[in-house]
Amino acid sequence: MPISYNATARYTKSKYNKIGKSPEEGFNCLSVCLDWYKNVLGGNFEFTDSIAGIDWNILVNEFHKNPHKIFNNVENELLKTFDIIPIKDIKKGDFVAFEDEKGILYPGVYAGNCQILTAYQNGVKVRHINSDRIIKAYRGKKLEDI
Repeated sequence: MPISYNATARYTKSKYNKIGKSPEEGFNCLSVCLDWYKNVLGGNFEFTDSIAGIDWNILVNEFHKNPHKIFNNVENELLKTFDIIPIKDIKKGDFVAFEDEKGILYPGVYAGNCQILTAYQNGVKVRHINSDRIIKAYRGKKLEDI
């Protein structure tokens, strides 16, 4: 069973904003995941002006140019709050890194049944992806079942 409509409603009405960090501003694919962790799962995360020592605006701009390089830099910061888990063990609410059909890397929230909550240029949506496109999975260290 996928994540409930109530849990995703905060996000699926949001527009895409390359530097956005809230439903009012809009989200990008990374900020929707971080907001999910904080506001749905109750994780300890605060948006700052930088992540992994990289200014937020630079991070977002560089992510679109070279997502694999930026993801590797950000992953070290994520591992303070998240554990890498086997892909076969993912459950609703876990973060995943996946590649789209063009091989572009995106972060998202696993919603169950091969569905991912993520942001694209047409807004935040729950989308179906092939499970073989998931390349890494993370679970918040204080994640409780949702």
